[in-house]
Amino acid sequence: MAKRKPPSRKRTRGDRQRFEGKSLKPLVLFAAEGETERKYLQSLRTSRYGDRIVFDIANTGDRSSLSKLLEKIRYEENKNGGDTKGAWIVCDRDQNELHKSKLEKWLENSDKHHAAVSHPCIEYWLLLHLCANPSSSTAQKTEKELEKNWRWGQYKKGCNISSELIEATDRAVSCARQRRSSLDSGADAWNSPQWTDLPELIDWLDELDPKEKKR
Repeated sequence: MAKRKPPSRKRTRGDRQRFEGKSLKPLVLFAAEGETERKYLQSLRTSRYGDRIVFDIANTGDRSSLSKLLEKIRYEENKNGGDTKGAWIVCDRDQNELHKSKLEKWLENSDKHHAAVSHPCIEYWLLLHLCANPSSSTAQKTEKELEKNWRWGQYKKGCNISSELIEATDRAVSCARQRRSSLDSGADAWNSPQWTDLPELIDWLDELDPKEKKR
């Protein structure tokens, strides 16, 4: 009778050790407020970073509250162990001011924790890829302004994000920072009529990108 083979150990998502002498790609966790944010992150990964960085985007519902996003990102962190390069919350300010203190506490818990908050909505960030001076300061008007400037059919929340828009990322970062320069010192997503922290996410990912480090 042939000997039974010992049961093989299955790899889990949290078991990301070196394999055959090759370094695994950096893993980044995300919890995003809605489908538009998730579609943007998917397109950003595909069009700007290719397969050099792994984006693990949590399956959250549309218009998830900041409190729910924090619950989800903690779950994903526990599932992946300490093998991630960072964990990001991506959301709008809107009703999430109620949970600001919870976010601040989570950010203080680890230097791997980050947040990209936009106001009035994610569409403000998308608009900066297409025009230098978005004029709208409410979510509804910003969405309407984006619809007028959208170049890939009809814009609606949760639609696919074109790679052509991602190609204008550096322009959007520059526009966002230029507009910040006109605001008072201490301005941020929680006290400004227009703001986005997404330039900080881009800077962080660019630094993490193995391609950038080879230059």
